[in-house]
Amino acid sequence: MRVGGTVKPGSLNRGATGETPHLILQDEQGELAVRVTGPLPEMLREGQTAVAEGRIEARTLVAHRVIPLFDDPLKTPSTEASRK
Repeated sequence: MRVGGTVKPGSLNRGATGETPHLILQDEQGELAVRVTGPLPEMLREGQTAVAEGRIEARTLVAHRVIPLFDDPLKTPSTEASRK
Protein backbone atom coordinates (compact mmCIF):
# COMPACT_ATOMS: atom_id res chain seq x y z
CA MET A 1 0.00 0.00 0.00
CA ARG A 2 1.22 3.50 -0.79
CA VAL A 3 0.00 6.48 1.27
CA GLY A 4 0.83 10.16 0.86
CA GLY A 5 0.34 13.16 3.09
CA THR A 6 2.06 15.83 5.12
CA VAL A 7 4.22 14.87 8.09
CA LYS A 8 2.27 16.23 11.06
CA PRO A 9 4.29 18.78 13.07
CA GLY A 10 5.47 17.26 16.35
CA SER A 11 4.97 13.66 15.18
CA LEU A 12 8.34 12.82 13.62
CA ASN A 13 10.39 10.47 15.82
CA ARG A 14 13.60 9.19 14.22
CA GLY A 15 14.04 6.45 16.83
CA ALA A 16 17.31 7.87 18.17
CA THR A 17 16.75 6.42 21.66
CA GLY A 18 16.24 2.85 20.46
CA GLU A 19 12.56 3.33 19.64
CA THR A 20 11.09 2.32 16.30
CA PRO A 21 11.01 5.37 13.98
CA HIS A 22 7.47 6.67 13.55
CA LEU A 23 5.45 9.65 12.34
CA ILE A 24 1.92 10.70 11.46
CA LEU A 25 0.88 11.50 7.90
CA GLN A 26 -2.11 13.81 7.53
CA ASP A 27 -4.26 15.15 4.73
CA GLU A 28 -7.70 16.73 4.39
CA GLN A 29 -9.33 13.33 5.07
CA GLY A 30 -7.54 12.58 8.34
CA GLU A 31 -4.38 11.16 9.91
CA LEU A 32 -2.54 7.85 9.75
CA ALA A 33 0.13 6.62 12.15
CA VAL A 34 3.20 5.25 10.36
CA ARG A 35 5.76 2.93 11.96
CA VAL A 36 8.95 2.64 9.91
CA THR A 37 10.89 -0.62 9.75
CA GLY A 38 14.04 0.96 8.30
CA PRO A 39 15.88 4.24 8.63
CA LEU A 40 14.10 7.48 7.86
CA PRO A 41 15.56 9.68 5.12
CA GLU A 42 17.73 12.45 6.58
CA MET A 43 15.93 15.01 4.39
CA LEU A 44 12.48 14.20 5.82
CA ARG A 45 11.08 17.10 7.87
CA GLU A 46 7.87 17.89 9.75
CA GLY A 47 5.37 19.74 7.57
CA GLN A 48 6.83 18.15 4.43
CA THR A 49 4.88 16.04 1.97
CA ALA A 50 5.92 12.39 1.90
CA VAL A 51 4.88 8.99 0.57
CA ALA A 52 5.09 5.85 2.72
CA GLU A 53 4.94 2.31 1.36
CA GLY A 54 4.04 -0.72 3.46
CA ARG A 55 1.12 -2.65 4.94
CA ILE A 56 -1.64 -1.86 7.42
CA GLU A 57 -1.48 -3.58 10.82
CA ALA A 58 -3.86 -2.60 13.63
CA ARG A 59 -4.73 0.80 12.06
CA THR A 60 -1.05 1.69 11.59
CA LEU A 61 0.93 1.68 8.35
CA VAL A 62 4.06 -0.42 8.84
CA ALA A 63 6.28 1.19 6.21
CA HIS A 64 9.36 -0.34 4.65
CA ARG A 65 10.05 2.91 2.79
CA VAL A 66 9.33 6.61 3.30
CA ILE A 67 10.00 8.99 0.42
CA PRO A 68 10.16 12.75 1.07
CA LEU A 69 8.72 14.88 -1.73
CA PHE A 70 10.03 18.29 -2.75
CA ASP A 71 8.65 21.22 -4.71
CA ASP A 72 9.89 21.27 -8.28
CA PRO A 73 12.53 24.06 -8.38
CA LEU A 74 12.01 24.40 -12.15
CA LYS A 75 8.31 25.17 -11.77
CA THR A 76 7.82 28.91 -11.28
CA PRO A 77 4.65 31.00 -11.49
CA SER A 78 5.76 32.38 -14.89
CA THR A 79 6.37 28.83 -16.19
CA GLU A 80 2.90 27.75 -15.06
CA ALA A 81 1.27 30.81 -16.68
CA SER A 82 2.99 30.11 -20.01
CA ARG A 83 1.57 26.55 -20.04
CA LYS A 84 -2.05 27.77 -19.95
